[in-house]
Amino acid sequence: MAYLYSSSCIMIAEKNKITSFNRMTEEIDTLELDEPVREIHSDHQETPSFFLLTESGKLYAFGCNYDGELGIGKKEPFVTTPQLIDGESIGKIIQVKSGRVHSVLLNEQGDVYVAGSNMLSQLGRAGDDTPTFEKLNLTKFGRVKLLACGSFFTMAVTEQDLLIAWGHSGYDVFGLDSVYDLATPSPLNLPQDADSILDVVASDHATYVITPTQVYGTYVGELGSNAPNTGTAGLHSIPQLMNQNITRIMQGENFCIAQNNQGRLFGWDKLSQTVEEMEDIKQLPLQSRVIKCAGNEMMVLTQDYQLKFYEVDRIGTINELSLPNNQMKLLLEQAVIDDYRKSCAPLLRTQLYHSFKTKQFVDLLFTPSTKREETTPCDTTLTP
Repeated sequence: MAYLYSSSCIMIAEKNKITSFNRMTEEIDTLELDEPVREIHSDHQETPSFFLLTESGKLYAFGCNYDGELGIGKKEPFVTTPQLIDGESIGKIIQVKSGRVHSVLLNEQGDVYVAGSNMLSQLGRAGDDTPTFEKLNLTKFGRVKLLACGSFFTMAVTEQDLLIAWGHSGYDVFGLDSVYDLATPSPLNLPQDADSILDVVASDHATYVITPTQVYGTYVGELGSNAPNTGTAGLHSIPQLMNQNITRIMQGENFCIAQNNQGRLFGWDKLSQTVEEMEDIKQLPLQSRVIKCAGNEMMVLTQDYQLKFYEVDRIGTINELSLPNNQMKLLLEQAVIDDYRKSCAPLLRTQLYHSFKTKQFVDLLFTPSTKREETTPCDTTLTP
């Protein structure tokens, strides 16, 4: 089941049925689409835009649409009913991301489409806003595999692991020595020895790039005095996260959380006001299978499959809290566990396959020769 955990609402998709819980009014609403939903995306603003990506790659949008950021062909303050985006020219959509007043799509051919406000070059080209998704010309960079959005900028990773960006940021998140505006898509520099890019996180205060062995950041001053190259341009490795096998970085209102492949969590505050307040990254006394951040909260699926919620003022101040609606908590817990197990299935099949092949090899080595001739080949096809 797809789900969304944000500071304003919780949404859960059971096939084509979507249940929404308004966290302000505590009202529960339901709606149905023509086909199952595999992903729910929101920009997590107080008046957010919502995108429902279906199994077949169709996209429905509703919510805030002042600047045409929903891409439904018109501007209006708020769209209450999900609208199907005209995707005939786009093809199958595999990823959707959004900033404050713009949105970007990625199709299975590696093409990028943009919609919404272009006041700060968020659309990566000259011209006015557009309420309809338009293809962005990224031919010279090659096919794109990942997207990320800050409030007024976008980042993309190509299949050749080239990191590019466009738009505006109030901080030096591009790592280009006080360059805050990129009118057109431009490459950003990673260290020459950087490995393949697993993910990129676009924060309004920093950019984080995750590779198999390193995490690189643009605004490393917030990470404490041990971070090298503080105050210089570029993406620099973060020593506290080196060789920690980080797989994800998530951000709340005032904090960031990194998760490694063992479920260990590392956290830091976003912006420190004084040198004395700058603290090194802390390993948190929590282990998780899943973690989501929203506003000043985080949701954690623990190692023993319990769903817990925490209020995070700063990384040193984390307090457990409860979800007021028990019905939604149970439904959300079911969705989180279901989605987690579904995401683990491909890895589990791979591990089982390799374990099975290893067992075959060991059995062959230690089977007496008189019995080896009786051994018949096994079907190595693994049924999901």
